[in-house]
This record gives sequence, C-alpha cells and structure tokens, in this order.
Amino acid sequence: MKTSRYSRLLSFRAALPPGLPALSFLAGLPVPIFLAALLGLVIIAGCGEKSPLEPAEGPIPARIAPRVKVIPENDSLSLNGFDGSFLMMNDPHQSSAIGEGDLVVGTGGGGYIRKVISASRQGPLLCLETVPGYLTDAVESGRIDTVLEIGLASTGAAEYAVGGRAGEIASAVRTDALYRPDRLWTAPGVSLAGGRLDLSGFIIYRNEIPVSPAEISVSEGYVDFTPVLESGFTIISYFIHEVHAIAEGTLDLNFAVRSDLPEETDIAGELPVASVEKTIIQYIGRVPVVEKATLSFILKYQVEGVFSGDCRSAISHSTDYRIGSRYYYGAWSDERTALSSYHSHSFECEDYASCRMEIRVIPRLDISFYSVPAFRIEIQPYLGYQAETQTPPFWAWELSGGTLADCIFDPGIIGSQPGGRAASLVENRLLLEAGPYATDHYIFVLAWGSVGYGDYNFEYPRGIALDGDENVYVTDNWNHRVQIFDADSTFITAWGTKGSGPGQFQFPADIASDAAGNIYVVDNGNHRIQKFLPDGTLLLSWGSKGGGAGQFESPEGIALNQAGEILVTDSYLHRVQKFAPDSTFIDSWGSLGTGPGQFNSPMGIVVDPAGYIYISECYNHRVQKFSPEGDCQFEWGGSGTGPGKFNCPFDLAIDPDNNIVVTDYGNHRVQVFDSAGDFIATLGSPGISEGEFVHPVGLVSSPSGNLYVVDSGNRRVQKFKKKPQ
Repeated sequence: MKTSRYSRLLSFRAALPPGLPALSFLAGLPVPIFLAALLGLVIIAGCGEKSPLEPAEGPIPARIAPRVKVIPENDSLSLNGFDGSFLMMNDPHQSSAIGEGDLVVGTGGGGYIRKVISASRQGPLLCLETVPGYLTDAVESGRIDTVLEIGLASTGAAEYAVGGRAGEIASAVRTDALYRPDRLWTAPGVSLAGGRLDLSGFIIYRNEIPVSPAEISVSEGYVDFTPVLESGFTIISYFIHEVHAIAEGTLDLNFAVRSDLPEETDIAGELPVASVEKTIIQYIGRVPVVEKATLSFILKYQVEGVFSGDCRSAISHSTDYRIGSRYYYGAWSDERTALSSYHSHSFECEDYASCRMEIRVIPRLDISFYSVPAFRIEIQPYLGYQAETQTPPFWAWELSGGTLADCIFDPGIIGSQPGGRAASLVENRLLLEAGPYATDHYIFVLAWGSVGYGDYNFEYPRGIALDGDENVYVTDNWNHRVQIFDADSTFITAWGTKGSGPGQFQFPADIASDAAGNIYVVDNGNHRIQKFLPDGTLLLSWGSKGGGAGQFESPEGIALNQAGEILVTDSYLHRVQKFAPDSTFIDSWGSLGTGPGQFNSPMGIVVDPAGYIYISECYNHRVQKFSPEGDCQFEWGGSGTGPGKFNCPFDLAIDPDNNIVVTDYGNHRVQVFDSAGDFIATLGSPGISEGEFVHPVGLVSSPSGNLYVVDSGNRRVQKFKKKPQ
C-alpha cells in the first residue's frame, strides 16, 4: 500500500513591532526653534492631550481616571443585580457617593465597567442607570500582558504572568490557569486522559432503524491541544496604543474511524465534545480587569454515499500554527502560519463503499473582557475520505486534509478605537494518500513479481497473454521461460529453458493465445515462432534468421485475427508478416521509413473485433492503423511527453470499449486512445509504487475490463480494473 507522509513540525515566534519613530528631526533645527518645539511638546503632554507620540516602551505607571469607583464586592458595597442598563448595589451603610458621570468597575456577575447616567436610592439599595464603559474611560495609562498556557489536564500548574515589565502593573501572580478550570464539561463517551480528550467509543452518528441500522464512531482516538495564548493591551493618554491576541501551539488528532452505512446516506451535523472555562482577574492599578477564557471542542461531520460492511480507517493529523492579530500605532498586522503533517491507513470495507466522508474537529478559544467577547480564535483541522468500489476487491479511496483558522478581534470593551479585525489563515490542503491507485478510468487491483530466478521472480519480463479462463502467461525474457498465473496472481507453472532446441528460448518476446487455448511465443533470439499447449507441450515451430518470406530478424510482436491468422512484427526488417494457422506464409508489408505503411522498429501489434490492425513503432514514436488487408488508414503520435505523444510506444491492447491502450516505454506510462486515435487518458507515472512504472512493455486487456501491464523495470506485473464510464 502506498503511503505518503508529510512531517514538518516547526515552531513560530513573531518579533515585536518596532518602537516609536525617533524625534530626530528636531536635532537639525536652530537652537531657539528647537527649544520652542520641545517646549510645545511638553505643554501638550502636560495638558493631557491624547498625543500618539508618547513612548510605549519602558515602565508605564498605572494612572486611573478620578471618576472611577471600584466596587469592592464586600459587605459594605456589592453588586445586587444587573438588569439591562441598571446596576443595583447593596449599600447597607449608605456611605457610597456614586453619581452621574462616574465609572463603576467590579468583578461581580462576570465583571463590568459602566458609566453612570443617573443614581437613586431605595433604602440600602443603590440603583444606577448606566451605559457601557470602556477601559480607556477608566485608565489614563497602563498595560496588561498575559501569557497563558491553556490545557485540559485536571492537575498540575502553569505560570500565568501579568505585567512582565517591572513597574508597569502593580502585581504579578501565579495561577493554575485552565489546568484547574472553573468549569469542565465533556460529552458522553468523551473523557480526559493525561491532558488529552479521549474520544474512544464516541458515537458520531447512529441510526437504529431495524431495517438498515447505521453508525459512524471513533473506535480509538484522542485530541491533544494545549495552545499558548499571548494577549494584552497598552493604554496611553486614554488611547489604545497597542492591543494583541495571538495563539500558538500544536494540535494533534489521532482517530480510528469505524462506519457501517448500508444504505444511501446524505447527512451532516456537528456535536459538542468538550469545553473548559476559567475566569482570571488582573489589575491596572486598583482597577480590576476580568477575563474569561473558554476553550471548546466541536466535531463536525458530512457524509454522502454508502459505507457498507464494517469500514475502518486510522488517521493522524498534527498542525503547528500561530494565528492572531496585533494593532500597533494605528496599523494592524496579522500572525498567520500553519504547517501540518498527516498519516493514514487505507479506508477498507468488507462489502462496499462509494461515498465521501469529511470530519472536522474545531477547537474554539474565546476570550472575554468583562464578559463581553474580545476575540475568538478558531482552528478547524479536517480530514476527508472518498471511496469508490465496484466489486471487492476492486476499490479506490482517497484521504485529504487541511487546516482552516480564523481570528476575529473586537477590542471594543477596551476602547472605541481601534475597532474590529478579522484574520483568516489560508487553507492548508494536502493529498495524503491514494490507494489503491486510481484514475478516472482504471483502479489498481494488485501487483506481483520481483527480481530473481524462482517462482514469481522475473528478469525483465516482456510479453503477456490471457487464455479463456483469464490465466496469465508472461514471457520472462532474461530467464528464457514462460510463467503462468491465475487472475489473482497465484503461480500455476513455468516452462522453458535457455537454448535453441525445440521448446527452448533465447530472450522470448511477445506472447499470444488463440480461441483453442494454444500459446504462441515470439522466440526473439532464435528468430522464430513456437506454438505450445498451455502445459508447455510444443506443437509447432517455424522461422529462421533471414530476410525471406517466413524468415525473421529479431521478431517482437504477435497477434491473431478473427480467422486465426498470425501476424508478427519483424522488427529489425521493419515489416509485418502474416501466416495461416498452420504457419504457412500468406503476406508481408512494410519497409524502413517514416511514410504511411513504412516502419522503424515495429514492436506491438493488435487486432480489433472488426479486423483492423494497430502497430506501434518505437523509433517513429507513433501508432499506425491498417485495414484487415494491410492498407494504412492513418497514424497518430510523435515524439514527446504530452498527451498523445510517445517515447517509444511498445505494445498495444484493445479494451472492451474498443479503445486502444498503448505502453509508452520511455515515458513510463500507459496511454488510452479511441479507435480514431484521439487521446482519452493516461495511466501511471515513473516510480515503484502502485500505478507507477519503469519501462512498461507488454499489456493485455480481458473481456471483463481487467488490464494487465508488464512493468519490466520493476520486474513485476500490475493489474488494473477498468471503471465503468
């Protein structure tokens, strides 16, 4: 089975953006103008103007607006309730002086920051009519930087840093972050094991109708996802100077999928798998900032067609990514990088498969400030199966995968500027594996053979033929013999030895069979044709080296017409000879040249049901079509690598649709044409895997549409099934 694996696991770290532009233009001014300009800047700064030239690097002391009222959430003053625009405060001592224009900030109810429009009292209950407030209304300057490792482990701890630069914020803390979450939920059939989500046994789809029960499930599988989140903002002069949210990490999926959908199916859906929440409180000066991180997992599926008979596959998908957005001094920039690796085993069904299945696992990371969503990062790794089967074991499947990711940024709770932002990661899609090899016209079935001298071994196999039971006869060129196999490659027997005596061979070339099951072998090195019974008993031999009628010089190809007459390409003499079934010479035609009816090393020959004859020429790189009488009808081909071009076309076959199949020796492929010579399809490419060839030579097609190709350079035979069109 061919397996393709792409494994590149890299880590990414973005550089910090450059600092403020230097005020070097002042250095070239005359001294009086320089002092005046400098004084102007000082006055502007001293008057509290919102100047974008204030430095962002270095310590930033937390400065809080004078109208900020922090609700301590204790017995003296606490949140009673929040209804629309109204905040209700418990003020048992009636000592709080909160009025119009004040900003109230607290951690109750998930956090809030509200601007007061009016205030009224009902005994100890303080009722405040409010509108949403921004952090930039409450904070003149300050910074929050968060680096948070988000995981699913139930124990352990990770460092959670607030304000990495000394003096920026009053405190730094350590917390269990999401390792000890406030809330953890998993769907039935999903559990936590070592920080991973274990989905073994998770039911994706089930239909329990007695007539046709159907199911898709994860027989074994896990999701491992521990992103590192970098988020934060910087406020200077009540303006947002910088804001960012970037997630970086590795997402690993490892699934063994099992399905049985015996009836035609078209279903789609999504299932919640797990979610975890953690609330974090940070401080800018005395102002608390409430952040809530929610990590959720959704499994999404789409299935069309039929998976019948306990179909199974195992896949793994790993993606290293970094995604997010950063606003810095009035400009946005994006972090968008992802590299994936995949591995899979074939999707195999006991009965039948003609379908498409796609599974997505969607981790979604939501961060809220004061319970209002600030940004969302969503990663969607996906895997898709496509399977097609006629009659087992003739089946084909394909597995593809990729990663989609989005970062949606709305820092409105921080300030009215800079507004929203959305960044999308370009889809990363790869063909993971195809097997068995399949094209639009053929499906790989099996291959057999290897280099050597024993049974199943070949030394440059050359010709191939089928008898009425679809037993396969292969001329083993350098081993000077014929090997016989059944249609499923089981070895039956072999006969022939090196020599020039009766029944011996010197580099046997092409081979053919007649309606009675007799076998004809082109004995190339002995310049003759030999006729055998299927068990190797010699019946007839004719020919010798020479240029006369019935003589040969390195004959190559052989075919029989409907009358049982034998046609042989006399390669070195650039002609075709025709014989009666008893070997009596009938006719010959051809000479060396490039014109119609001429040849330069004719190789393969085949006769269609109407009696027309097709002959391939290695060095003219073409195929010629002749009437049953040997008159040239037309030609096609030419030297090249494109569709319809050849590099030494070698042998030919007629498929059940009367198409002409040609082995393109030097281009390591097989090409298919209609009877008019128009190109239809290509099968194969250079290589050693399924559906790949090294110098293909002989080929034959069965009445049922099986195509057998002698892959000489790989010392094997490959069998393909023709797909119904």
